[in-house]
Amino acid sequence: MSWAIALPRPRVTAARASAAEPVATPSDHARVENRPDPVAAISAGGAEPFRVLVFGGGALVGWGLREHRLGLPGYLAEELARLTGHGIDLDVVVEPDPTRLPALAALRGLRLKRFDAVVVVLGERAALDRSRQGGWGAEVATALRLLQSECAPTAALAVLTSASAMLALEERGWGGRAARTVAEQQAAVVEQLCATSRRVLFTDLAAPAGETGRQLPAHAYRDWGGVVADRLAPRLTAAAAAVSVESPSVFRGRNDEWSRQKALTAMRLSADQQNPLLEELVREARRYHRVSGAALTLLDGDLQWALAAEPAQPVRPRTEGYCQVTVKRDGITLINDAQKDGRVADLPLAQRLRFYAAYPLHSWDGHRIGSFCIFDPKPRALREGDFGRLHDLARRAEQELWARALRSR
Repeated sequence: MSWAIALPRPRVTAARASAAEPVATPSDHARVENRPDPVAAISAGGAEPFRVLVFGGGALVGWGLREHRLGLPGYLAEELARLTGHGIDLDVVVEPDPTRLPALAALRGLRLKRFDAVVVVLGERAALDRSRQGGWGAEVATALRLLQSECAPTAALAVLTSASAMLALEERGWGGRAARTVAEQQAAVVEQLCATSRRVLFTDLAAPAGETGRQLPAHAYRDWGGVVADRLAPRLTAAAAAVSVESPSVFRGRNDEWSRQKALTAMRLSADQQNPLLEELVREARRYHRVSGAALTLLDGDLQWALAAEPAQPVRPRTEGYCQVTVKRDGITLINDAQKDGRVADLPLAQRLRFYAAYPLHSWDGHRIGSFCIFDPKPRALREGDFGRLHDLARRAEQELWARALRSR
C-alpha cells in the first residue's frame, strides 16, 4: 500500500545560522548528554492565560539545551502570548515515542480536558524501527482518536512531525538515506490522517535550510515555534469566545478533593526534604515583592505545611490558613486586607497577616495541591495584574516539584 498523497504539506524551514549563533545538538544519545528535564512548566506573561500541553519527542526532546524555554516550547509560548494577547501556561511532557500504548496511557492520565490546546510532537524513533514501519499508521490513528475523544470539544489540537529534521541533522544519518525516506513517508501518513478531521492541525518541521553536520541552530526552534503559533492562535482566540459547560476553563474550575489528595500523595513530597532551588525561589519572591514572608505550602489532608518558606512557617490546620482559598480557583488569590475580606476575615490569622497573594501549585496532572504565596502584616492596595513575577516563580516551582517527583521514582 502506498501512503503518498498529493496534498501539499506545510513545512517550517529555518534559515541558516551565523557562525557565532548558539547551537543545539540533535538526538544523538551516545554523544549528547545535556537535555532539559522531561517535564517543564513555562509561562508567557498576559491576562487570562490559556493552558497548553506540548507532548512527545523528536524536536521536543531538546538535546543540547539547558531548558525547554530555549527550545520549541519556549518560543511557542512567547509567540502564542503575542498573537492572542493572553498569557500562556505551557506544560511540557517529553515522551520520545509518543504513539506507543504506554505513552498514550500517560497522555490520557494528564487530564486533557483542562487544556485549551494540545500539541503532539512525533520524532524519529518509528522511522528507525523497521519492525514498526508497517503498522505505524495504526499507532498514529489511535493517538488521534484519543486526542479527539479526551480533549475538550473547543480545544485546539496539533500534530507535528520532526523525524526528517532530526535525521537530516545527523552527519552520517542514523539510518542513512533509507531512514530519511521512511520519515518522509511517515509524515505523509500523519498528514493524511490529520486531514480526516477538521480539529487537528498538521505541520512538518523541516530541517534548517543549508545546514550540514549535527548542529541545530537556535533560531530553528524560534522559527518552528512561530509558524506553529500562527496556526494555533486563531483557534485559541475563537475558543475563548465560545465558553460553555464543556470548555477547558470550566473543567479547570472543578475541585475534586479525593483526586487532589491522591495526586499530592503520588508526588511523594515530605517536609523533611531540602531543596535549594525551591528555597531560592521563595527568597526571590520575598525580595522582589518586598514583603515579610513567602512560602511554598501544600494542603495535605487536614493540614497545611510548607515545603519551603522564609521565614519558617508552622504546620497549621488546613482550615486556619489561606491556602485553602487558593486551591479553589485556577488563578491568583489576592487578599489586600484580610480583616476586610469575607473569605478569611474570621480566621485568627487575619489579625497577624493582612496581605496575601498566591498562585496555586499543580501536580503534573493538573490538580491544585498547594500554593506559592507572599504575605505581610501590613495591608496593601494592589491589583491582580501586579503579580507577573510571582506567577513566573510559581511556574518554576511547579517544574521543580514535577522533576523532583520523577527523579524520586
